[in-house]
Order: sequence, then C-alpha cells, then structure tokens
Amino acid sequence: MHGGSHSRKSGSFELIASIIIDQYYCPSRVNCKNETSGIRISDVSYRSIIGTSTTDKVINLSCDQNVGCTDIQFNYVYITSTDFPGKKACAFSFNAHGNYTHTSPVVKGLQA
Repeated sequence: MHGGSHSRKSGSFELIASIIIDQYYCPSRVNCKNETSGIRISDVSYRSIIGTSTTDKVINLSCDQNVGCTDIQFNYVYITSTDFPGKKACAFSFNAHGNYTHTSPVVKGLQA
C-alpha cells in the first residue's frame, strides 16, 4: 500500500521476533520511488517481547516522511541478533513518535 492514503490505528503485538514498520518498502530495491502519501500508523504497542533476530537491525521504524507514525509504545522489549557475533543489535527510527521503557536495543530516534 506504498503511496496510498490509508490509516492503521490501534494495535498490540506480543511474543514476536523482530519489529518492522517500513513505509519505504520496495521489493526490488531498484528504481524505487519515494512516495510521500503513506499510511497513517498510530496507537500501536509492542510489549513483553523477548527473542532473537537474524539481522543486526532488530527494530526498524521507517515511517512516512509526511504523516509519520504516532503513539508507538515499547514496553519490556528485548531482542538480540544471532547472526552477527560481537556486533550489537540496533534499532532504527525515522519520523516515529512515542516512547519506550525497558527496551533493548534502545530506540534512540523515537521522538516523544
């Protein structure tokens, strides 16, 4: 639904392995257009998640540059990487708003 104008409001996720919101997803990764009228995502919480991921970027919040993601909550989320020994798992956030408590890796870009 990239480039559409839809919304996703209210959701709760528990007991999952990695967290991805990617409004810039492009399956071919070639000649991808930067569409700016994406899906509005709000009021989503992730809690009680403990696990591993096969990537080093275990949390990816790539929200639309115009509408963003709002009220994204992380509580007791602990995800590590299994395929990158000696490399810390990381989180990425772009235009995401919310907060986190007891979460690793820290979601530094998550704006209050």
